[in-house]
Amino acid sequence: MKKRIFSGIQPSGNLYKDKTPKTIQDRQDALFKSMSAGQKIHLASNFFNFARNLNELNKNGTRKTAARIR
Repeated sequence: MKKRIFSGIQPSGNLYKDKTPKTIQDRQDALFKSMSAGQKIHLASNFFNFARNLNELNKNGTRKTAARIR
């Protein structure tokens, strides 16, 4: 049985042939390698949207943009 690393992202293919990677960093590397290009772009755009919203939140000092993050 495959282990889930991030919720929402399912590792594709046979990621763990012999044993589970030891450290969290190894797991993340293995997951990232197994992801398709589309999934990587999606992950990156999510991160940048989050960062942009956070920046707006800091500028305004209001919680208006916080609703848009969720």
